[in-house]
Amino acid sequence: MHANILVLLANSVEEIELITPIDIWRRAGYSITIASIDSNLLVKGRGNRVLLFLLIRH
Repeated sequence: MHANILVLLANSVEEIELITPIDIWRRAGYSITIASIDSNLLVKGRGNRVLLFLLIRH
């Protein structure tokens, strides 16, 4: 089974809250799309960069 998951991010998301589920889903074979309405997304944590695949305009 091939499934797609859309991850919607809010500004000031904690790094562990973002990276952990995405890592697990990717290891399980899911296709992940990361999206946000904010192009200046701030991720709190150890400085990992997050690449948005989809910017939602409102």
